[in-house]
Amino acid sequence: MYVYHYWQYLYDRGVFFSYENGTTGIKNLDISGFIETEPIFIAPAELVKKFDTFCQSVFSKVYANGLESEQLALVRDTLLPKLMSGEIDVNDIRL
Repeated sequence: MYVYHYWQYLYDRGVFFSYENGTTGIKNLDISGFIETEPIFIAPAELVKKFDTFCQSVFSKVYANGLESEQLALVRDTLLPKLMSGEIDVNDIRL
């Protein structure tokens, strides 16, 4: 997770732009040029582990929310046509 987010950080700041090449419109990364030129900062192992644990907890929540959203959409898509057609009557429900 650390390496991915570190590289995403560099990409977002345009660092990789000068290492992109390709004349066909498809961009390729000159990884050798990048590694030889750019300093790569490595965080202490304990900090990387803490970062990874934090990211895993966040991505677990994102995944769980995505599943819940899919389930709610399925319930909506099942119930809404029945409510609209009158197949399910909700007139006697008190809120």
